[in-house]
Amino acid sequence: MEPRKSLWISLHTDSLSEAELKASVIWAEQTAAWEAKLAGDTTDAEKRFEAARELATAKGARQRGSGSANR
Repeated sequence: MEPRKSLWISLHTDSLSEAELKASVIWAEQTAAWEAKLAGDTTDAEKRFEAARELATAKGARQRGSGSANR
């Protein structure tokens, strides 16, 4: 389990309403992926994680790599 308490994803917008919409959708998908992974369903978790990543990318969010700067 990762110890960090926050997840930072750039939403690439200066509009509060657009940011709130993007954030709620991304958060819901990410939470579903984490819960599936915690339940041992790594296949579904990986699919949900990828779906969240694709959604974030489609909504204009940039993903950061898994390097040490993200830990």
